[in-house]
Amino acid sequence: MRTKSTQKATSIINSINLFFDKEKRTPSLREIEKMTGFSRQTVQRYLTDLNENGRIKYDGKRIETKHIESLLSTQMMRLPILGHIPCGDPITYNEQNEGYLDFPISLLGNGKYFALYAYGDSMIDAGIDDGDLVIVRSQREAKAGEIVVAIDKDNNNTLKRLLHDGNRYYLHAENNDFHDLYPEELRIQGVAIRVIKKLI
Repeated sequence: MRTKSTQKATSIINSINLFFDKEKRTPSLREIEKMTGFSRQTVQRYLTDLNENGRIKYDGKRIETKHIESLLSTQMMRLPILGHIPCGDPITYNEQNEGYLDFPISLLGNGKYFALYAYGDSMIDAGIDDGDLVIVRSQREAKAGEIVVAIDKDNNNTLKRLLHDGNRYYLHAENNDFHDLYPEELRIQGVAIRVIKKLI
């Protein structure tokens, strides 16, 4: 490391760790600047040097200290994979356990979660492709704009974005080749919060 203050380096690392423990994410350069009182340029220089010396991992965007790495590797939640969720027209799909997914608690937060494989391509413009694994927080209510696992009166389910037209809620497809759905009855099973991409 070039001539740098050990005290400043320690202060930056400690601030990152404290922020992560509270917010469950790593801070931006602006947030580190605010916490430490160091300029963003100084913070970035220290992060680069700390990365070169193996004290943290920093790629210009993501920051991972030893503390964060330890939390991500040890505090895991086991999520049941409950089959597939159609992204096209709603169909009846019986829930079945297809295994489990271990996922860092720090990236989820409080609540009960499950995972589903996306089936179909009506949500591709939201970044959800056929075969992706969607992590869902189990809840019975959702806000307009959230992507939800929804069930209609015939117990058919689908994955869509919940929207409101001023009079009623409806299900919006994130693909212009698909139409929006206006079910007579609508129940929410959960809200999609993360997607694990299928790369091959």
